[in-house]
Amino acid sequence: MALATSYIKKLRIESSLRKAWKTVRENGLSSKSLDTRNSIKDFEKNDYRNIRKIYDRIRTNTFIFRASRGITIPRPGKEPRPIVMAPVENRIVQRAILDVLQSIPALFQYVNTPTSFGGIKGRSVSAAITSLITAYKDGAKYYVRSDIKEYFRNIPKQDVLATIGSIVCDKDFMRMLDSATTVELSNVSSIKYRHLFPTHEIGVAQGCSLSPLLGNILLHEFDHQLNGRGITCLRYIDDFIVLGSSPSYVKKAFLQGLELLKKKGLTAHEPSAASSKCQHGYLDNGVDFLGCTVTPNNVRPNRVSLLKFKTEVKKIVSDSLTPRDHSYSDRSLRSMLHKLHHYLEGWGNQYNFCNDKKLFMNLDKWLNDQLREAMIRFNREYQRCINKNILCQTVLGIHCVSAGK
Repeated sequence: MALATSYIKKLRIESSLRKAWKTVRENGLSSKSLDTRNSIKDFEKNDYRNIRKIYDRIRTNTFIFRASRGITIPRPGKEPRPIVMAPVENRIVQRAILDVLQSIPALFQYVNTPTSFGGIKGRSVSAAITSLITAYKDGAKYYVRSDIKEYFRNIPKQDVLATIGSIVCDKDFMRMLDSATTVELSNVSSIKYRHLFPTHEIGVAQGCSLSPLLGNILLHEFDHQLNGRGITCLRYIDDFIVLGSSPSYVKKAFLQGLELLKKKGLTAHEPSAASSKCQHGYLDNGVDFLGCTVTPNNVRPNRVSLLKFKTEVKKIVSDSLTPRDHSYSDRSLRSMLHKLHHYLEGWGNQYNFCNDKKLFMNLDKWLNDQLREAMIRFNREYQRCINKNILCQTVLGIHCVSAGK
């Protein structure tokens, strides 16, 4: 009986929750979402007391996962990406559950699959790209790259939980895991694309720390069967690339992969001239994978990533230069520099493994030109304030002591 209760006991340890909070905090503060960063900062103001409250509720079996908020991220030419924004308390407990699951030896095969990446510590984009280059050096010449359609929405959650339950054998822990992976939205009536979000039985939340592990468990056979006999298949969440020495071997393995996915109720994009979701060709010519263009000796952000980068930088600058009233506003020099620094730091960290030094030097020159133009316009606005006897703090982003008086 001790084994049957050991996992829920691990979750009922305050230090486990504090460890989970540390991870949630680090991830949240580096998020592109202002709402996410603000919610982390609000929780942090009384984090010791807030963690203690969560601990007390878990210990007394009264913890309830609060409803999340569904948001959609626009994507040109296709349906938006559905993201589930969970309250900080939910994310802490979900992360603590993940930590417990990743400590179970019988689940190591799902956590430590050498060719599976994403959502697991140490299994980053850079690790996947490194494995791709290694496969090339080991003789891979041809590839097929694709992604699984509507991956998170179609994961058969109950089937995966049944697999975990057969290993864990802890009813209390499994009830908590079931609740942690059930999607309940507080704004369901106002979501235009409700059909994109998972239901109770099918699908998991994109944005939940537990979702990648559930996907790894579901696709363990896919990862295992598609590697070996001269074929390498690297999978990052729902993106995968099949590599081999000849087109015929790779295409045969890819078709086998489609059959394996079909058994799990999933499908993937197939090669076509009109689709960018699935491509094939020779590695010598380069391949786009996980936001990068990879050639044997060069890794750089791909064309789409660079376009998004420049668009976002221009938007940050443009939003800060829009007409303002004479009251305190966050559309200021200080605000622009803060937002720009945060975005550039995050983007730079995301692609810090790329080795195209010339590209990044050219990007810095382009950024310098953008900032030069922005500073000229801010200076004009500053002079306008001086000439019209308007408080210059509004332009600079310095607090006005008379605000609210």
